Amino acid sequence: MEHHHLDYSLHSLFKYLFDKKLFIFLIPLLVVLVTAIWTLTIPNTYLSETTLSPTEEASGGGLNNLSGQLGGLASLAGISIGGDSTDQVTVALEIIKSRQFLSNFVEKYQIKPQLMASTGWDDNSGELLLDEDIYDAISNTWTRTLSNGRPPEPTALEVYEKFMQLLTVEKDATTGLIKISVEFFSPRLSKEWLSLLVNQLNSDMRSREIQSTKENIEYLEAKVQQIGDIEMKSVFYQLIQEQTKQLMLAEVRSDFVFTIIDPPYTPELKHAPRRALICIAAGFLTGFLVMAWFTLVFLVTPRRV
Repeated sequence: MEHHHLDYSLHSLFKYLFDKKLFIFLIPLLVVLVTAIWTLTIPNTYLSETTLSPTEEASGGGLNNLSGQLGGLASLAGISIGGDSTDQVTVALEIIKSRQFLSNFVEKYQIKPQLMASTGWDDNSGELLLDEDIYDAISNTWTRTLSNGRPPEPTALEVYEKFMQLLTVEKDATTGLIKISVEFFSPRLSKEWLSLLVNQLNSDMRSREIQSTKENIEYLEAKVQQIGDIEMKSVFYQLIQEQTKQLMLAEVRSDFVFTIIDPPYTPELKHAPRRALICIAAGFLTGFLVMAWFTLVFLVTPRRV
């Protein structure tokens, strides 16, 4: 009687895979070609970036360094003279990522159609491409129809969610520097929106500080009238003087929280999609899966010698 045994040696596996070399080569190649064609349908996006440094006042310097009697009395009086680094800078970074700030920003500069209806950028004409099924630029009307009960015009929440996809805010824990970037179809608009964002953030923080300081001054001026002790009056006048200095500083400084170290720029080269990388990854992944499939077939198919 002739005896047979199962042959699952590496030599047999390599021989089997070599016999299937046409499939192992052609299937990944086909996937790469299809992926390459698909990536051509993805519009280019351009990234503009800026580097900011917190100002001395926002970092707890300048007029905020009140200590001893003034600082203690300010706390007792129930007012805040300036803020430390975590206050001003952290608040500013949270504000720029907030729904209210971004929604108001889009409304103020009337960029909702460009943000919500754009599908790409025409390099030749330098124009943004808008989807007519979402927004009709000729009649300035929203034309989209949705089944989820939302109105044709995008809501504030939709605008916020969309803008957050374009916006990146990073703080370097070592240096304290902040990098903010906007990635969009249009290189011109990515730079323009980023510049406006930084200006608006400084402006909003400045307005908040002016409002807060004015309220402090009003409170102190009302309080000082009720105090009979001359020494206490003197201290309160010092507090009023410091608050007035802070108010003047806020009113004259446009870069109230952040100083621009590296201003926003108009990008010349696309940031995404990285088509070559996508195609290479698709080719390698498909090649691995095809090899794994044929190896599995080899293992489950009895081979007698």
